[in-house]
Amino acid sequence: MKVKLPIKCDELTLRRVTERDYADLCDYYTAPEVARYQFWEPFTDEQVAHLVGSQADVMPGDPGVAFVLVVVLQAEDRVIGDCSLTITSCEDRQADIGFAFNPRNHGNGYATKAVNATLGFGFRELGLHRISGVSDVRNERSWKLSIGQTITVAKLLWDRLPACQFSHD
Repeated sequence: MKVKLPIKCDELTLRRVTERDYADLCDYYTAPEVARYQFWEPFTDEQVAHLVGSQADVMPGDPGVAFVLVVVLQAEDRVIGDCSLTITSCEDRQADIGFAFNPRNHGNGYATKAVNATLGFGFRELGLHRISGVSDVRNERSWKLSIGQTITVAKLLWDRLPACQFSHD
């Protein structure tokens, strides 16, 4: 599938992951305060290297595999976060969105702009009809961002999720 990348959005650029992004990704993927609200533990350096390497073979629209767009702050030419789309149903044109950002860049509106650009990419470039996301209810920033982007917020049923995924207290 041919898509238009990179995506320019004010002071941000969203583009594919490259090997030069490794150090910036390590900076927040290995941080406990970032993993706390994700459905994963802090990454090891090796896991970040695997993420970077595996993205070279992922194409936008590949079902069941996260397509990661890094968010680059143009003024610093530095990755400050990432957004991903995972196709969950080709037939129904549905996907899940995920995002993670370096805490040093919180509070500047970058996540809002990047998520909005990723949603636009999913709907316009990939022809999706529905994009869903899941947030940890303790992550107030994520909920506010989701509501601001008109993502439907559903009640999270804690008792239906594996207990091991919420062991970070």
